[in-house]
Parts: sequence; structure tokens; C-alpha cells
Amino acid sequence: MESLDFIKHPFTSFVFSILLLPVLIKTLEKHQILDMPGQDKIHDHHVPSMGGIAVFLGLLFTILLWWPAELIREYRLLIAAVVLMFIVGLKDDLIPLKPWQKLASQIIPVVVILFSTNGLITSLYGLFGIHELSSFISIPLTLFTIVVIVNSINLIDGADGLAGAISFMVVGALGFWFYLTGSSDLAIVSWSFSGALLAFLLYNWSPAKIFMGDTGALITGLISAFLIIQFLNANYSLPEESAYKLNGITASLCLLFVPLFDTLRVFVQRIIHKKSPFSSDKNHIHHILIRKGFSHAQLTLFLIFITTMAISIALVLSYFTEEISLLITVFLALMLNLIIVYLNRRIRYSGIDNRQGTLKIIKSAKNTQAKAS
Repeated sequence: MESLDFIKHPFTSFVFSILLLPVLIKTLEKHQILDMPGQDKIHDHHVPSMGGIAVFLGLLFTILLWWPAELIREYRLLIAAVVLMFIVGLKDDLIPLKPWQKLASQIIPVVVILFSTNGLITSLYGLFGIHELSSFISIPLTLFTIVVIVNSINLIDGADGLAGAISFMVVGALGFWFYLTGSSDLAIVSWSFSGALLAFLLYNWSPAKIFMGDTGALITGLISAFLIIQFLNANYSLPEESAYKLNGITASLCLLFVPLFDTLRVFVQRIIHKKSPFSSDKNHIHHILIRKGFSHAQLTLFLIFITTMAISIALVLSYFTEEISLLITVFLALMLNLIIVYLNRRIRYSGIDNRQGTLKIIKSAKNTQAKAS
């Protein structure tokens, strides 16, 4: 790989997206395509959504400008799947789909991924004594994994900068690992997307001028899932003595620690309370932190810190077996869950557990920041 690839792919997608975003914001405001405050929202004013359009076009422009024909040919199914997922997100942003309709619509682009180069999870790394996977197991496992990652990214897209920052960290870290291990094509895929994500993040950081919307969250989740699968397969094939070989399953969970932890936590909670796991509520981790008094920037920085710690833990746990490292990761997730439960109970006892209370906290935080400046 040429050293210039370090710069030209992320730089191109960044510049294209950052130039497009102001135009997109004005266009969305003009046509009143805005995200309205609602029962499960933690913003108190109308904000343009569908920022994923700029991310998608930034990636597409970079592909057309810089990717060689053989790279486009190799990843043509990934590109097709991203386009299809973008259409699903666009449809949902313009005419909201029911949860089951959105889930069903995601299956087509996900199935396309299954037929892509090295698109199936091929091993469980010896977990439970299982190494190589048959197609009978690999296909449904991969399908389930992609759908979970796509929707977990979508579900944490509820606070300024949160989904963009976490996704940028995931894609950037994987791109760096691919480069170190000689997977230059996958590094290019990662970097081409990371530049567009960074541009969006600058406009999505608190106070957000635009939201990602499903147009962005769904393609971000899909590309993240694809890169995770590529990481799992490439990492498994590395020799044991390689300095870059990690416990693949544990490392993947740690990269996506925040979205996967929050999704599993709210789904279990809804099922316990006999609600649909796809119903909306205010029990996501960003809702709880906002009600506790965090600003959007503070909660995003806190969850960035959690992600950084999780990635660091994954590196340390590479000295242990997959089983032990996975157990330690699960234990840490349970400890974090206890902290969240404790915070939630304190909030309820204080009487701030409603939409009005949340908005008062947001407005109070804004007033405080205004006075400080």
C-alpha cells in the first residue's frame, strides 16, 4: 500500500462530506425534513435528520475517484449491500416503517453481504470446543450477527455525537489493525468510510446541527458489521506467534461494547416487563445519563471513554484464552449494568423520570453553558 493511501481516501471522503453537509442542512430545513422532539427523544427542538446522505455520498465519491477497478470488483457486493441499506434507511426517514417492516427490509442487503468475499464467520476460535464452522451454522450466525450490529448502532443514535463517535472509533481501529496485518484492501475500505464519519461528527457534535438518521445509522452498522466479520476471519488465520493476533470474539465485543451492551440491556428489560423488545422507551444509557444531569457532550465523552477502556481491555486479554477473556468481558458488562441500575433507581427516587424532567435538565444545562460563556 502506498503511504499516500493513509491520506487520500479518508481526506477525500472527509472533504466531500463536509462540503455537502451545510447544503444538505439548508435543504432539509427548507423542506421541513426535521427530527421532531418526541417521547423517546432527548432533544427539545427540531433538527434536520438524514445526515447519512452526506456520509453515503462521501464514501461513494471516494470509491469512484480512488478505488482501482479490481478493488471495486472484489467488494462489489458490499457496495451493492450498502446502497440497498441506504435505500431502506432513506425510506424509513421519509416514511417511518414499523419495527418489523424495518427489520424485514434489512434482510435483503444483509443476505447480499453473506455472498461477498469472505463474508461469513468461519470460526468460533475454539470457544466451546468449536473451531471451523459448517455453512449450516455459519450462515444463520453471520446473518444474526450483522442484524444485531446494524440495529445496535441504530439504537444508540440518540444523543449528539454518540453514534458517529463510537462508529468512527470502531472503523478507525479496524482500519489501523488491517493496515498493520497487511490487509491493505480492507484498510482502504475502513479509511474511505472513516473520513466521511469524521466530517459528519463535526456537524453532529453537541449542539447538533444535523442528525444521522436511519440513512446513516443503517449503513454505518452494516459497514461496521462487515469489517468485524473480516477482522474475525483475518485474525483467526494469523499465526499464533503474530504480535497482532487477538482473541477475536472478545475483541469484537469490546469494539462494539457500548452499542451491544445497551441493546442487550434494554431488550432484556423490555422482555422482563412483557413489552416488545422493539418498542421505544427512555431506558437507553444515553436517556439515563441525560436524566442524571449529563449534557450531550459529557455523556458522549463518557461513552467514548468506556469504549476506549473496552478496546484497551481487549488488548490486555489477548494474553488469556478466548474463554477466560470472554468471561472477564461479561463480568465487566454485568458490573456496568449494576451501575446503570443504581443510577436509574436514584433518578426515580428523585422524581425525575419523565419527558418534562428530561427537557428541564437539557434546558438548564444549556442556560448554564450560555452563562459560563
